Amino acid sequence: MKTIKNILFITLLFFSASASAQQISTAELQVDGLTCSMCSRATETALRSLDFVEDVTPDLNKNLFILKFKKGDVNPELLKKKVEDAGFSVGTLSAVLNFKQTTLDAEGKATVSGFTYQFTNGKSKVLDGPVKATLVNAKNMNVYQLSI
Repeated sequence: MKTIKNILFITLLFFSASASAQQISTAELQVDGLTCSMCSRATETALRSLDFVEDVTPDLNKNLFILKFKKGDVNPELLKKKVEDAGFSVGTLSAVLNFKQTTLDAEGKATVSGFTYQFTNGKSKVLDGPVKATLVNAKNMNVYQLSI
């Protein structure tokens, strides 16, 4: 499965797009490498230190963190960096993006808070309201699969 994701990532081109979204409101961040509650606590503390994070709710059974964001810009690269700085890696990231009549181009690209995302199954769609998107490749925080 990872090979397919890596091939998909390599074949996608990233260009800027005119689409935009209001904000990312919530996310579920699964972290790989957690082995104990102290590991989870270190990751939670790192995530809470980001100024755009309003709340972090850990689920120790699933190594999952439910993130609620403040209004404004969210930087997915900083989320990844904080997890890595705590000594772990991002497994999956699913985020709810709030769109306002945003048309994805023929390649499925949209720009959200200054970041250009490639949606693998969202080509030439108009998005309006909350849309859940799941990260396809954690090495690059730009490739998402839409769940519409």
